[in-house]
Amino acid sequence: TQSESHDKKTKQGQVKTLKAGFERELESYRQEERTYQQRYREQIARQYRIVNPEASEAEVEEARNADWGDEGVFQTALRSNRSGAASSVLGAVRARHNEVRRIESTLVDLAQMFQDLGQAVEAQEIPVARIEHDAEDTVENVDQGNKQLTIGVKHAERARRLK
Repeated sequence: TQSESHDKKTKQGQVKTLKAGFERELESYRQEERTYQQRYREQIARQYRIVNPEASEAEVEEARNADWGDEGVFQTALRSNRSGAASSVLGAVRARHNEVRRIESTLVDLAQMFQDLGQAVEAQEIPVARIEHDAEDTVENVDQGNKQLTIGVKHAERARRLK
């Protein structure tokens, strides 16, 4: 019927809206990740300039794109300069780096949860539509039953009058 068609379109619109929202959030996460990578590389470049003030721009660029892993820029400085200040800075940088990695991991998990939730919403669309259809059928059957009861009551009243 027209009501079912309208409701189905409404449900499809809701699913599309949810899916678009999930995709926007996922893109937002990806943009944030790109921004983080850019800031991280800029931070590495600043640290490299601190450790090697007379470094050329090419050396700074190479350091920026290098994978420092668990050893940061200051680890190199620590090897050449065993001062306590460099050790302290290295510890702070490592702690900050580990915290950023933990946040990044949490964001990846969150993005996965958004994707899973989106898939769950899509997967539930058919069962929800079936339940809604069954509920509409039930309402229609109840209305028909009420009409038949009304007719039955009228017949019973007539039968009593004829006695």
